[in-house]
Amino acid sequence: MTVPDVGRYFRDGRLTAMPRRWRDRVAVARYVASSVLPELLEPIGERELTRRLAAVVDDPVAMRRALVDLGLVQRARDGSVYWRGERTEHDDTPEDPRDVARSDVGHSAGTHLPADPHGDERHTPHGGFHTER
Repeated sequence: MTVPDVGRYFRDGRLTAMPRRWRDRVAVARYVASSVLPELLEPIGERELTRRLAAVVDDPVAMRRALVDLGLVQRARDGSVYWRGERTEHDDTPEDPRDVARSDVGHSAGTHLPADPHGDERHTPHGGFHTER
């Protein structure tokens, strides 16, 4: 699968226009997620994520929601903590090549956090558990 060139939608590091095609929108969102959350599982607060997004897009709240809706960014149940749980084609060195292959358009990837070996709850990066799927 060919990865769309997202550079044409940015000028001086900011998103100038959201693409019309769904495939390109997803590609831009994947790029933005990797840009503002370069470290996998890095827990950051809602304000910090919004601040980082504001440096890249005009409507950081809408982009934050889109990243969550696409499954690129997960959040704690109360919305206080966000993190990126999967690698994208925009990361420098994917640990698992299968993570890059998960970039299929229209695929809303769920969290890739490790399951608890003693049950089916998933770990959150801040040390707690949640069962929300």
